[in-house]
Amino acid sequence: MQCHGTPKDAPAALVAMYGDRAGFYEKIGDIRAFISVTMPLEVELSKMRKLYMIFAGLLTIIFALLIFIIFYFRGALI
Repeated sequence: MQCHGTPKDAPAALVAMYGDRAGFYEKIGDIRAFISVTMPLEVELSKMRKLYMIFAGLLTIIFALLIFIIFYFRGALI
């Protein structure tokens, strides 16, 4: 079936369900409908939260070690 075709080109079940006017006899360039796609993001958000917690924990440990090293060597130099 071609886009913007006639009812005779369409499957009979489609014409029976939607009629012989809807979607037919459209001109090229006419906007007939918009498509909206949705998907659940809970799984991806849960993965990102876990990754964020690991990254934040590692940065906290590195920062704490850096502070310890700075104060340890500062005390050793004085």
